[in-house]
Amino acid sequence: MMYFIALIMILIGWMFIYTGRICSDKEKDINSLALDGTNAIETEGFLKVLEIRSTRYSFECDCEISFKSENGRNLRYNKTFFGLDSRASFLRKCERRGEVPITIIYDKSSSARFYIEELNPQDVINNSKKAYCIIGSMFILLGLFIVAAALHIIPFMQL
Repeated sequence: MMYFIALIMILIGWMFIYTGRICSDKEKDINSLALDGTNAIETEGFLKVLEIRSTRYSFECDCEISFKSENGRNLRYNKTFFGLDSRASFLRKCERRGEVPITIIYDKSSSARFYIEELNPQDVINNSKKAYCIIGSMFILLGLFIVAAALHIIPFMQL
């Protein structure tokens, strides 16, 4: 039974580390868009919060983003933001204010690839990446300690 619990702890740790890796990939995507000055265009736009769904442990926000492209076309996108990749406090402030002016950085070749500067996705993702890796490592260490205690490798721990 102890080995099963240790295995579950190690798997949970691996899942946390994998989630941190996914956050790292998102951060690389945003950085590649921001640092690539040839295709990145900064423009003003508007954000309208359609619906916020939140519980004690989760946050989702449906938004409508509108901005003018380089060609002068009005673009509108509906996007769902989660607590893992955006600042929830900014979205909560915008909830009943209608259309709020924002700064958008988007890719010239694909206008669907954009991010909103006011949501600070880089900071949020960077913090999440570090936290997930630390929590995952602790779960793995806990699983290894359980195995070590079950095998009586650590003399002061008796299970």
